[in-house]
Amino acid sequence: MGNVHRLRLFLAALVAVVALVGFGGAVYAAQTPADITVTVSPVGQSVPQGQTATYAVTVTSLHGFAGTVSLARFGGPVGTSLSPSSVRVTSEASGRANLVAPTGAATSLGSSVLMVVAVSGRLQHTATTGLTVTPAPSPLLSVGMAPGALTVTTGTSSSSTITVTRARTVGPVALGVYGALPAGVTATVSPVILLPNATTATLRVTVADRVSPTALTIYVVAAGGGQIAAAPVALTTVERPKTFTITPARPVGALSPGVTQPVDLAMNNPTGKDLSVANLTVTITGTGAPGCSTDNYRVTPFTGRYPLSLPAGATVTLDAVPGLTVVQWPSITMLDLPTNQDACKGAVLSLAFAGSAQGN
Repeated sequence: MGNVHRLRLFLAALVAVVALVGFGGAVYAAQTPADITVTVSPVGQSVPQGQTATYAVTVTSLHGFAGTVSLARFGGPVGTSLSPSSVRVTSEASGRANLVAPTGAATSLGSSVLMVVAVSGRLQHTATTGLTVTPAPSPLLSVGMAPGALTVTTGTSSSSTITVTRARTVGPVALGVYGALPAGVTATVSPVILLPNATTATLRVTVADRVSPTALTIYVVAAGGGQIAAAPVALTTVERPKTFTITPARPVGALSPGVTQPVDLAMNNPTGKDLSVANLTVTITGTGAPGCSTDNYRVTPFTGRYPLSLPAGATVTLDAVPGLTVVQWPSITMLDLPTNQDACKGAVLSLAFAGSAQGN
């Protein structure tokens, strides 16, 4: 009985140890560190010269943060201010400040970025917003664009009609384009002088072949009679789709029921850039024989490895591609059907070819 009693005491002590270990594990659970977030609203504004853009800055507590957060701003026109310079933040109340960006007649046109930095001890977070300054409207002179946005493909040009409205006292108006353009993009106005009885001109934007895709804003500016007016034009350049041609490299062999013939393709790249061919497709569009359906034939697609290299200005055939075998070419099979296929004797198949490629 003594041994049994000691065993019961041992088990009771073991249960107590396990309970203590479980309790201790709960005490040392991981804690998420306190933090803050900072936002600026709205995320962007557009104002004419002479007007003021105002933004709301909000600092919010995360995971129980409570303390003072210092604020600073970077960027913006002369006179831009952020007030107050510090805010008190708790889990119950966010800190708020105002970012004010005044503009004047000398403020540069175009877009810029304003940044707000929030700091508390080792915590530091930033938020950004945008400011676009447009020309101030003139009571005696105004400019309109139709359309007000141009999308121009590389290697082409596009135009917009400029309409000038003015009072009689303004007289002749000089026209020009304001705004930095990337290399290879030109913007011209014709005519550059509008006589008193003329009201329209043309903006033409030309984009060279190798210009990278971009989006920006330029301004058509009119000046006359001591007045200045301008209108924005949203300009987007896009890359011209890469074009190449696909034709049979040689005639396809004769077909009869159960016979398969490979199709060698010739890919021609007339562009000035190397291309990588990512897809090739052969389709039977007709048989040229009444009563002979395309259902009598099957096309097996290209099974070689993509992409296929197609140098600028070159023509490449499948039989010239290193490592590519005939069995990987597209092929056409005349099916051996249980029905009468005499209508397909002498049929001449019409084929269509398609593919896609990317520039290197």
